[in-house]
Amino acid sequence: IALPAAGPTNRFLSIRGEAVHILNENREPTTDQPLRHDGNVRDAQFSPDGQRVVTAGVDNSARIWDASSGLALTPPLRHGGPV
Repeated sequence: IALPAAGPTNRFLSIRGEAVHILNENREPTTDQPLRHDGNVRDAQFSPDGQRVVTAGVDNSARIWDASSGLALTPPLRHGGPV
């Protein structure tokens, strides 16, 4: 699944099982490592300004990532069930 970015950034999010890849307009990865969960990712979205990515997974967590570096900005935000 490739989801378009918000705004004029021309980036996309690709969900593949437990990983999310941030892709450029040529569909090439923009970070060294994918954004990872401990279970399949259900959804991923850019923030309105395109600076962050939020991911939600069946591992009962949501994550917030820096869209430029791919580094986690928060620890996993745990929930009582799939997010």
